[in-house]
Amino acid sequence: ITNLKTLILRGNWLKSFAPSFYTPFKNLEVLDIGNNFLTSLNWTHMTQTLKSLNDLRLDHNRMQIISESAETLFQTVNKLHLGFNK
Repeated sequence: ITNLKTLILRGNWLKSFAPSFYTPFKNLEVLDIGNNFLTSLNWTHMTQTLKSLNDLRLDHNRMQIISESAETLFQTVNKLHLGFNK
């Protein structure tokens, strides 16, 4: 699981992730968690753990993205998909 490059969890009714969720996926390049019911994420922990992440898909969730902690995410990820969030 540590060598996994792409993880697609789109459309699974997910509401949140425990901080430990990201730990096994240190080499992940693409994370698609769009089309769920996520309201927030621990941006700082995510970006510190997923250092190889290039493409993050968060579209169709319930998140309000604008915050100081999300600034790290915008600086870290090359492709960020945010369409149709709250």
